[in-house]
Amino acid sequence: MARTDDAGYCWAEASRRFMPHVLRPQTGEPFGWAFHSVGIGDTVLAYHEFRSMVEVVASEPMDAFYGMVLLRGTMEVSTEHGTTYLAEQGSACVVSPTEKFIARFTPGTRQVFVKIPVAVVEQAFGRLTGEAGGGRIIFDLATRADAPWPAALKLAVQTIDGIDSGLPVPPPMGGELERLCTSSLLLAQPHSASGLLARPSPGRAARAATMVAKAVQASPEQDYDFADMARLHGVSLRTLQDGFRNRYGRSPSAFLRDARLDMAHTLLAGDKRVSVTDAALSCGFTHLGRFARDYRVRYGFSPSETREGARGIETVREND
Repeated sequence: MARTDDAGYCWAEASRRFMPHVLRPQTGEPFGWAFHSVGIGDTVLAYHEFRSMVEVVASEPMDAFYGMVLLRGTMEVSTEHGTTYLAEQGSACVVSPTEKFIARFTPGTRQVFVKIPVAVVEQAFGRLTGEAGGGRIIFDLATRADAPWPAALKLAVQTIDGIDSGLPVPPPMGGELERLCTSSLLLAQPHSASGLLARPSPGRAARAATMVAKAVQASPEQDYDFADMARLHGVSLRTLQDGFRNRYGRSPSAFLRDARLDMAHTLLAGDKRVSVTDAALSCGFTHLGRFARDYRVRYGFSPSETREGARGIETVREND
């Protein structure tokens, strides 16, 4: 925590830490500024308070996202995306990269805010959707009174307050707090790419289908609940089904059936001692008639013919 009544020092330090700007204190009032900031990953979490009325005007285009939560006082924020007025404790706003930023603070205004680099938001968006943000993310400036993301910011502040004063935030903790703040913004604050969060992306569907397919191929004889497996991989059953159809050209259940048929074929073709019934049951089939039908459709001949072929090959080997 640092305090100063030097407006010049405030301007230089805040420009270096937070954003290049012009500081315009109200003339005739004693100036005072208190601040504290800490790094969490590549993100900056900060607190500051102005004792007098102040206007802050960005002097360069802003190249980061700012989530701001009012603790006391009032403030007005204007950007090229609109204007919002914060007067209630806990009210908040989100500033996206912009060429215009003006903030006006009444005396005694306190706030906490998080400064998140564009790259961090893009990476978080990719984790959530499987797609790059592509510079499309512009948050709504105003925040609903019941928006949940300010609670995540306050949790991050409380967590850091619990660390011994003067000690840096441990990197693993900083990374988790950065992800918490960023993901909560993307999930809870409306923005220009919110629609991509509401629908399954091809990337998420494909990744889930690949992981489930690997599990099925490793143990096709097991019973699988594909709805449970979809939840395990963070997608809906419909998304998992779409992923299988796009990647493998069939449904998850058809993929499982074919994997079991391949396993049974390998058993019958490789060991003359294995009966058709044993092969079917050991590979997860419980209906022998359906097994025989599906086997013939897949291979063009019956399980018995495969087994007899294996016996013939073994006989030739014995005679040799």
